[in-house]
Amino acid sequence: MKNLSPLPIKCIDEFEKIRLAKESPTKGRLLILKPSVQQRYDEYDKKFKSNQLESISENTYSSESKADLLHCYKVSTKPLEQLITLIRENQEDHIKRVCQYCGINSDDTMDHYLPKERYPEFCVKSLNLIPCCPRCNQLKGEYWKDKNDNKRGIINLYLDSLPTEQYLFLDLHYNPILRVFGVSFYLDNTSNIDADFFSIIERHYTKLHLLKKYEDRFNHVYQKIYSSFTGSKIFQGNSKIIKQFLLDETNGLKRDFGVNYYKTVITD
Repeated sequence: MKNLSPLPIKCIDEFEKIRLAKESPTKGRLLILKPSVQQRYDEYDKKFKSNQLESISENTYSSESKADLLHCYKVSTKPLEQLITLIRENQEDHIKRVCQYCGINSDDTMDHYLPKERYPEFCVKSLNLIPCCPRCNQLKGEYWKDKNDNKRGIINLYLDSLPTEQYLFLDLHYNPILRVFGVSFYLDNTSNIDADFFSIIERHYTKLHLLKKYEDRFNHVYQKIYSSFTGSKIFQGNSKIIKQFLLDETNGLKRDFGVNYYKTVITD
């Protein structure tokens, strides 16, 4: 999991480009809504900078206005396609097209961090669009904060500074009868990460079923590593060379994807 880089653009300018690509009467009604959208964008930016997104209230729009705002995203236009492409291309090369919610699948969809059905005015605001895989998008749904305490439950990859300390761990065991390895991933705040943010991490991993996903992927990753040893004459059972290979692999994964990337934890 790595932080995403926000686009250095004025979001209201992107809204205007998308609006101009619409047909009448939608185009005209969106023009009327534009001052309200700008006001809400300003509020979003203010709350974003102060890390208080959860305090943004839901706006009340008429059914027609809500439909027009959602039309900006739900009905594709060239400016919208260009915006989505820019968001993806603005990321570091090694994480492009990889869902950073899970670190496993391709980011074939866009998650609306603040759900578009409840916050339609933000449906084409780039800071509210997070590239992710369809599965994570489906599991997250409209969830982004907990109803019980109003605190966020999904990591915001634009806003939250991801910890450099390890919080993802695994227990590895071998079944001699079946001759297979078993693994259990778990979260542990041994490094004393801020308690409030660690709570967000726990909720994020729970909501997106990440520990189970990583356990399901373990054998695939392990077999790939094992095959590199058995299929190459370079290693030839030399434990010193194998240890150095794993160390180099781990350091590369830590550099590119962070200490809490599931493959980093497996190879470490």
